[in-house]
Amino acid sequence: MIREALKSLQDEIFDSVQIDLSCSIGSIVGTLDDISESYKAALTAAFFQVKKEKKAILRYSELAAAHSEEGELPAEIYRELLNAVKNGDKGKVRAELSEIFSRVSRLPYDQAVRSLQRLELEIVQLELKNEVSGENEKELLVEGRTGMQLYRLQEAFLARCFDAAEQCREKKENNPNMLLIVEQVKALVEDNLTRKDLSVTFIAQKMYLSTNYVRNIFKEVTGEPLSSYIITQKLVRICGILKETDWSGQQIADYMGFSTKSYFYTFFKNYMGVTPSQYRKDHAGREKEEDTAGND
Repeated sequence: MIREALKSLQDEIFDSVQIDLSCSIGSIVGTLDDISESYKAALTAAFFQVKKEKKAILRYSELAAAHSEEGELPAEIYRELLNAVKNGDKGKVRAELSEIFSRVSRLPYDQAVRSLQRLELEIVQLELKNEVSGENEKELLVEGRTGMQLYRLQEAFLARCFDAAEQCREKKENNPNMLLIVEQVKALVEDNLTRKDLSVTFIAQKMYLSTNYVRNIFKEVTGEPLSSYIITQKLVRICGILKETDWSGQQIADYMGFSTKSYFYTFFKNYMGVTPSQYRKDHAGREKEEDTAGND
């Protein structure tokens, strides 16, 4: 946004006084208050009044308003962090939180504070919903701390998210009912891999549970969508057949429940990147090389 505004200012200067001006601005800041002051100072320097005629200059208030409309952090960036916390994936938590703070550091002061307040609210709601807060009261990370250095604030958020992630992970590991459901789901998938109608709905019906419940439990415990798990297991079975038998594509398609051989070929190539025949050829060649190396 600043780059666009500078280009507009450059054009205005050239039109008014025929001077081609090039400039850049920048500042390294460490606190939310510094962000505000640096942002305003930069704009004051960039958008000084070249002429007094109307529209000869973009005002700070106009630019700030335009920037705010575009500066809202997307909902998915919060969602990715929360999913990482619920799955107990600390590496993902660290990466997502780093991305959020990277974006926040480029926002206007008020927008930065609102974004971090929303982030904290999302985390609190997750803690309450999953009963992982641990403490009866947790001090607010944002309110009253706008002078805190950003990296310190990020560390505070990271510690809180790590704590919640650890508790979520322990709950999954210690919840026998959820683990039992996942084990039953995996067994049903294995036993029905060759059915044409194998799906999340089919599995849920077999377990006399709702489709959404089974889908959510499986994702919460394993971190993987059930639909993706079914596809992966189908591919594992198909790859085994290709390596261990000389079945034709039609035979494999019929056995694995595909409506046509063409659909089977398309399915396999989309996920594996090669055709079934190419996969078989590649692995047959590897096995010969391994046998030769073993005999040597």
